[in-house]
Order: sequence, then structure tokens, then C-alpha cells
Amino acid sequence: MNKLNRLKGAIDWVKTEHIQNKSAVQTYDRIAEDSRYDTIIDFKTRSEALQQIVKDIDFSDKKVLDIACGSGAFINAIINKNPGKVIGVDISDGMLNLARKRLARFSNVSFINSSFMDVTFEKNSFDYILLANASRYIPSGKEKEFFNNVKKWIKPDGIFIILSDNIFGTSILGKFLASIVYRLANSSNTNPKTALEWNLKPELEKYFVIDKTQSVGWAWHGKAKHTAYFCRK
Repeated sequence: MNKLNRLKGAIDWVKTEHIQNKSAVQTYDRIAEDSRYDTIIDFKTRSEALQQIVKDIDFSDKKVLDIACGSGAFINAIINKNPGKVIGVDISDGMLNLARKRLARFSNVSFINSSFMDVTFEKNSFDYILLANASRYIPSGKEKEFFNNVKKWIKPDGIFIILSDNIFGTSILGKFLASIVYRLANSSNTNPKTALEWNLKPELEKYFVIDKTQSVGWAWHGKAKHTAYFCRK
């Protein structure tokens, strides 16, 4: 997909989700068609950025949950670190089809087609829980329910890695742009309380201890920064 078609794809994504106000599943099923999503976001660049976040983590024989896994970028970033078992959850079957094809050769990877608000796991099931760039989909008013579920699912010494969804940064201009975008966004799909990093951090601190944060860029040739929070119980 050339730059023009990539731009057209991104515009169609925004139109579908934020102008036509389609649900998350409708939006992502649409942009998953013909692998458009992976070219719009540049799968390779994003996966390499996620690899940098976890480069110092030993996933050997660990059990990992990737929430809102999409087309599998975060799983792709950790799979060569020999995790014992990886489960990806996503509400869009179209996105999961991309992930299934990409990761079909790995017998330790499985997928669940479900909203992350509906899926259930046993207490202390995972060593690591991942959530990259989908925090805006935590429903408004259900933050406590979601984060308490994560606390329940993760082991006592486990780590929850969550990336802020804001790509504008924390400068005055970045915050101004974010405020405009999120005011115009589809409110049923967008929760600024958990998307914007200056809101996400205090929200996380209600439920977790934040061990460290790490900035990573992948969008706009690395100029747009996201913040990863490494959280424990």
C-alpha cells in the first residue's frame, strides 16, 4: 500500500469509527479486510517498537495474555522469547484472522474472539498481561471492573504492561490536539480517562504499583510517542 492508499485507509478508519459511529467490532472487521489495518499502521514498524519495550524481559516458559491483541503485533514481538503459552483476546474476528494466519506455526499461541470485558480466566493465571494502544476501549464507568479483573488474572509476581493510546504526546500542543480529537471521537469507543497518558497514570495508580515507564515511538516515523507502564499488584 503506497502512502496515498495508506492515507485513504486511515481516513476510512476514522470515518467508520468516529463519523459513522460504528462499534469497535464493526470498525476493525472493516479495516481488517485485505490486511488494510496492517498496512495503515505499518505492522513491522509497530512490532519492532513493541520489541524494544520488552527487550529486557525473559518470557521463557511464561504464560502471557494479550488483551485486544488485534492482528498480533505484541504477540509477534514476544514470540521468539519462547513463552510457554500465549492467549490473544480480541473482539474483532477479522483482526483475529490476520493474527491466526501470521502466527499459525506457533502451537503455543491461541486466540479467543471476545470483548475483554466478557472474557474470564482463573485467578493468578498469567505471568504477563499486555495491552497495547487499546486502553481507550475500556468502557467509561467500568475502569474499576476492568483493572480488578487484570489484578485477579495476573500472578502475585506478574507484570501488567499497558501502553497509552495517545499519540500526540504531553506537550501543550499535544494535549491541545488530543483534547480536540477526543472531543470529536465516538464516545462509545473512546474513554479519555484511560487513553490519554496524563489521565491513565493516576487511574492505574488506584489499582497497581507502577514500577517504571518507557516511551516508545512508532507512528509518524517514530515522532509520535506512546508511554508504556509496567505495573504490578
